[in-house]
Parts: sequence; structure tokens; C-alpha cells
Amino acid sequence: MIVLAGLIAVLVVGCADARRYDGSQRIGLDTATRSFGLELPSCEVQSLGYAAGGAPAAYLDLSFRAPGECVDRYLADHQAGPGVPENAPFARSELTDNARWPAYGWENHAGHSYLSYPGFRTSTDQTFRVIVDRTTRTVYLTSD
Repeated sequence: MIVLAGLIAVLVVGCADARRYDGSQRIGLDTATRSFGLELPSCEVQSLGYAAGGAPAAYLDLSFRAPGECVDRYLADHQAGPGVPENAPFARSELTDNARWPAYGWENHAGHSYLSYPGFRTSTDQTFRVIVDRTTRTVYLTSD
């Protein structure tokens, strides 16, 4: 019986989603994206990470890398406006709810070029703040 309980504990711990950022609640990516009506890009993405909180998801923060044409198509599919240059999009500010970002490793990098895309909407009319690091083609989305 003790061996069985230990095996179950190992299986439960082993099922943790490696893509989930530290500090995120145990909400699966599918549950979180579905609650916001957010679909991931149809192309292959790399370095995907996410955090979600609330019930079922009061916030969703997501990042991934993808080829440039895929990023452009993804932004267009979600009615994002033209990119606006950002000097330090991950700087702490009273205007943004970004206290969680440092835990994810979201930070400004010297020499990188960033654009902010306003108007990003999902199929359920949820809005996201979107930052794209043009140097690495990393997309950062945080729900409004």
C-alpha cells in the first residue's frame, strides 16, 4: 500500500507542465487559453511558457518564439494594430500590472528591438497586451 501511494505521488508530481512559469496556479494551458478564447499559432513554436491564475483563469501570460511570417500572420489574425516601438517594455511601471514578469524571465535586453501591438483580440473579444522582441522573434502576451 505504501509503495502504491508513493507511485501515485511520483506520477502526480511528474505530470507538472514544464511550460508553466513559477508562481502560476495549477491551471493547464488548454484550460487557460480556452477561457480566454485564445488559439496558439498554427505554426511550430519554441520556448513556450505560460502562467495563469484565477478560476478558471483571471489572467494569462504567455510567451513563445516563432518564425517571423508566423508571428506576422498571428498578429493579423487577431486584429493587432501596427507595431509601435517600445524602448523598455518590461520596465516596472505603475501603469502596467507587471509584477509577475520578472519571475518569468521577461526582461529588457540591451540592443534588442521591441514593438508593442495594440488591439490584439481573441475569438471571445478578450484583449491582450502584446510585445514582440524583433531580435529573437519572441512574442509576449499578457491579458488585459
